[in-house]
Amino acid sequence: MSTVIQLFYLKITIMKNIISLILIGLLITISGSLKAQDKIFKKNKEVIECKIVKVGVKVVEYTQPQYSGDVTFTLPVDRIARIEFESGKIINLAEQYTGNRSFDDSKKNMFKIDMIAPFTGNFTFTYERSIKANRSIETSLGLIGLGFDMDDENATGFFIRTGHKFIIRKEVYDNAYHYTSILDGFFIRPDISLSYFSATTYHYAYNPVTGQDLSSYVRGDYFSAAFILNIGKQYVFDNSIAFSWWAGFGYGFSSSDDYTSYFYSHTLAGDNSFPLAFSMGCTFGFLY
Repeated sequence: MSTVIQLFYLKITIMKNIISLILIGLLITISGSLKAQDKIFKKNKEVIECKIVKVGVKVVEYTQPQYSGDVTFTLPVDRIARIEFESGKIINLAEQYTGNRSFDDSKKNMFKIDMIAPFTGNFTFTYERSIKANRSIETSLGLIGLGFDMDDENATGFFIRTGHKFIIRKEVYDNAYHYTSILDGFFIRPDISLSYFSATTYHYAYNPVTGQDLSSYVRGDYFSAAFILNIGKQYVFDNSIAFSWWAGFGYGFSSSDDYTSYFYSHTLAGDNSFPLAFSMGCTFGFLY
């Protein structure tokens, strides 16, 4: 009987020791997790105590002890002033993500060439200048006659196009601590275009009395003006080169008597009471 009682007390003692070890382990784990707290200091003075998982280009990922370890939170880097790690290391994002300094480093001038223009009978080059964040002025000069003459019109002349570009930039950072170029992004650009050229065009004429075909090729001067609202996107790579595309429509008029509708900077459609104008293109450029 005494042996049974001794074994019983021995089992109780072992169970107590196991429970004590488990409790000590839990206390050590909880204590360690409480000590291993990182801190995120937001620009609005709010402080988040957490465990940093990843400091990314655009967001910081972290977990919080009151939630499951599978739950990960994110916070945009532009809302963070600094991060203090449990080890004592500090990352000061407010200094590294200074908008004015990054914008000042961005190139504000661009020279571009229309890649489609030579196939439509002209050579067009464009100058773009940033005047402020998300705003730029763009002016193009087209030399009509430099390019492939698909219709044998032997056209010679020029056009001028100028517009104010409003850039819509959703993506702010292209890599750590750097803004994308201030000339990068979707844009809306209202344009005014003036085109003047001489060309040989086919004039159809028919005498209903004699049945004689009086059609002939006639050399004439043509002028057109248009106001066009364009939308497009410009991609800037490494703050050095750029590619852009656009398309637009608006209103225009011309001196042509329906002998031509293409004026190199734009195309007219519709009747004389309300002639619609269309434009499109894509460019390749260099920043400086």
